[in-house]
Amino acid sequence: MENELEQALKDKFFCPARFAQEIEGLVQAQEEMNYIDAIVYFCELNSIDLESVPKLISKPLKEKIKYEAQELNFLKRTSRAKLVFWFHKRGKKFPPKKSPYYFFMMPFDAYKCYLAMKNHFTKDNYDYQKYRGKTRATHQAFYKRKDRFWFEKFARQKTDQEVEEFFVANFTSCADPESLWIGEMIKEGEGRYQDWQKKVQSLSYVFKQEAEDLFTDTKVDEVFDCSKGHPPILRKYLGGNISLESLVICDRIFGYGKNFDKDLNDPVWETVSRRVKKYKPFLNINVPRYKKILKEVVIHGSS
Repeated sequence: MENELEQALKDKFFCPARFAQEIEGLVQAQEEMNYIDAIVYFCELNSIDLESVPKLISKPLKEKIKYEAQELNFLKRTSRAKLVFWFHKRGKKFPPKKSPYYFFMMPFDAYKCYLAMKNHFTKDNYDYQKYRGKTRATHQAFYKRKDRFWFEKFARQKTDQEVEEFFVANFTSCADPESLWIGEMIKEGEGRYQDWQKKVQSLSYVFKQEAEDLFTDTKVDEVFDCSKGHPPILRKYLGGNISLESLVICDRIFGYGKNFDKDLNDPVWETVSRRVKKYKPFLNINVPRYKKILKEVVIHGSS
């Protein structure tokens, strides 16, 4: 009777032995699933808090995960390397850089970020910040994707912030975010990301140059005048003379977007308006600083 009760408790509540058995079963059944992925996948299916996982990992399973972590370059190949479990959840703080912890940003997290960013930049009813990057993505769908290995490599190379910035750079740099597919990002995404980083890091200089082109020969009010159709600022953007970043900065300074939404009833502005609104939360704009730059440009241009 006592043995039956003990077995019943083991069947109902996960213990290290049963947990290891379940994980091994997943890894063997899913040829492309590794131990780290299997643990996250199993915990999600069974509503197990990832923070309680270390208590469920047996020594043999831990050794297999350690070997796998070394193969994936998560852990240094040394006999002294300590595997301390830190299953990273997006939005939570990383361990300090000099801490003994090794965190795993799961490929599935990078995949979810990709889906959330695509929804944000292509759908009016989805807001990345509001929904905190949540989507209805499932592990089952992820493991069926042929590009899953790219997400695995991608997740190992970048931090949370870099992953978000990578997708922001790609979705704001292409002409049509709706048509941007993951294969194109795999081929050209890193180049776009690096170009975006350079532009953002020198944004004050970029804005000053573009503001000089925009305001030197045109009065401020005329730049935003919609009485004759597309105003000069929109024509400059469509002509490739000013960047999307400068559009966002000017909207932060003048708030022209609301007036354009009222006065311009055409699909061209609707598309640009969405891009400005969707991009704005991701640009850290020091408004007083850019007001000062703009004031200097306008004063110099009128003198």
